[in-house]
Parts: sequence; structure tokens; C-alpha cells
Amino acid sequence: MAALFSLAGRTALVTGGTGGLGEMFARGLLMAGARVFITGRDKAKADAAAAALASEAGEGADCRAFAADLADDASLQGLVAEVTAQAPDLSILVNNAGMTAHAPFGEYPAAHFDALLDLNVKAPFMLAQGLYPVLRANASSARPAHILNVGSIAGLITTTPGSFAYGPGKAAVHHMTRVLARKLAPDRICVNAVAPGLFPSRMSAWVVDDPATLKATLGQIPLGRTGEPDDLARLIIYIASSSYMTGAIITLDGGLAL
Repeated sequence: MAALFSLAGRTALVTGGTGGLGEMFARGLLMAGARVFITGRDKAKADAAAAALASEAGEGADCRAFAADLADDASLQGLVAEVTAQAPDLSILVNNAGMTAHAPFGEYPAAHFDALLDLNVKAPFMLAQGLYPVLRANASSARPAHILNVGSIAGLITTTPGSFAYGPGKAAVHHMTRVLARKLAPDRICVNAVAPGLFPSRMSAWVVDDPATLKATLGQIPLGRTGEPDDLARLIIYIASSSYMTGAIITLDGGLAL
């Protein structure tokens, strides 16, 4: 099993890795032996999260943090420069940082679209483009580099309430994943996306922390539970250790999209 799924010797970057799904992805990569960099807007919080992840992963685990606001173009380009300098062996990029914003139909502001599409769609593309030279340099047919874009089942279904920019933005992430998968395949860079369902996080707190809303939502999930950290850990380890999968949009939702 170690020969099939070990990520020893690999270096990964997980954006938005200080909590929620990003922290779960980072944890899985560390468990499989990768060196992991995470990003967060607050340097102190990011450093603390990196230290906690390394401690949990055990002896020899290496997790470090960069401070970056990926909604800001200058900050994003600064992150590209830092990663290129400090992680020239980068071969795994997890585009996880994102946001949502809710308002009733008829009152949904244009600013919500601007903010969500900038962070959820444009930033993953610009980061992949900026880190492309490093990823390409560390890719081979036997061990390709990997980009994992974090989409959502909201990009596949039409019942996400109140965030009219979020679902369309995640659908754009899914399509962008396919476009990049075809473009980067000759460079031995695999590009896939995961479409998570309900996982406990700050973004889903309005569901998870309200007993009535949580009960109603679980009633729509065939497996009858929220996702757990190990569910995401298993998936990222599989994707990052694969060598023949690209352009896939993988649902991880307990069957909710059904």
C-alpha cells in the first residue's frame, strides 16, 4: 500500500489551508508523507495551523505557511514568487481557498459576483498559471504533477439557497478544470476537481450549527451524515498518487447530488 499511495518526496501547496476543507486536504497529504505548504490571510494564524498539522501528523512531518490574500492580485503574485523560491520541487497544487455570499433574489448585489468569481474562479487559474513552470519542471510520465481544484456540488445542482454566484462560479471551476486538463496533459500535469457536499467548516456553519437545518439537510443525503476529515484525506492521497486520471470532477457528497 505504501508503494501505491506514498507521497514521500513530494511537495504540495494547499490554499486556504488554515481551516475547513483546506486543513483536511493538508492533513491527508502530510499523512501520506508529503511536505506541505498552506496559505492563509493571517500569518500568525497560518503558522499556528501549520504547526498543529505537523504535530498531528507525527515525527518528521513538515508543514509551513505562507501569508497571502488570493483575492488581491499583488498578493497572489507575491505568493507565486515565494513558492517558486522556497519550494522549487512543488508538484501538487490544491486550489481550495474560496468564499460564499448570500442574499435574497431581487436583492443580490453585483459585488457578490465580483468577489466570488475573483476568488473562486480567477485566483485558481492565475495561481495555476503562475506556478506552471515549477509544476512542469517536477512532472514526469511516471509521476505527473497534480492540480486539484476544489469545486462543489453546488456547481452540479440547483438547490443551493441564497448564493446565486456560488453555484455558477463552482460550475466554472469544473469546466476550467477540464480545459486545463487538456491543455496541460502534454506537460504531464494532471488537473482534476473535487465537488464536495456537506463538510463541517466555517462556510457551512449556517447548516451544521443549526439543528433544524442540519436535520433537514441530512434527510437529503442518502448516506445520512456529513463528510469527515478522513473522507477528504483518502481522496487527496488517491488523486495525488495517481498517474492516469485527468479532467475528472469527483463528487464527494454522500449521495446528495443524487
